[in-house]
Amino acid sequence: MSTVGPQKAALKINHYLTFFLDLETTWQQVPNYPQLLHHFGAEGLRRVRLPMRWLHEAKGVEP
Repeated sequence: MSTVGPQKAALKINHYLTFFLDLETTWQQVPNYPQLLHHFGAEGLRRVRLPMRWLHEAKGVEP
């Protein structure tokens, strides 16, 4: 929310919810980047750039 602002964050949360639910059901924790790449593919990770940026900044997920 601090990066994109509260309005954009509120509008985009439903778009990214499936990504976070998939993380939760598959790993129950934040996986490393190679696991994400294998599971979602490069194009899949491109579609979730904002959550990936958050994972990098908050959780240290490094490509």
